[in-house]
Amino acid sequence: MGSWVMYLNREQWIDPLTVWHLDKSTIGYADGHAEVHTWRDELTKRMSRDHLFYQPCTGCNDWEYMRLRWTIRE
Repeated sequence: MGSWVMYLNREQWIDPLTVWHLDKSTIGYADGHAEVHTWRDELTKRMSRDHLFYQPCTGCNDWEYMRLRWTIRE
């Protein structure tokens, strides 16, 4: 718990991410910056709370949020 993995080519979480108080997490990026993010989808919150692995999340706003930030930008 505390790390997370997601498929980029399909809408699926692999490893549950950590969701803390008030449905928030601190996300650290490779360039050194960090941000606090509030998770919105109940599926994301349940996945973390119940330690669920390999969860589909079609239409999940939280998955899309992370996908957009994971993508390499030039």
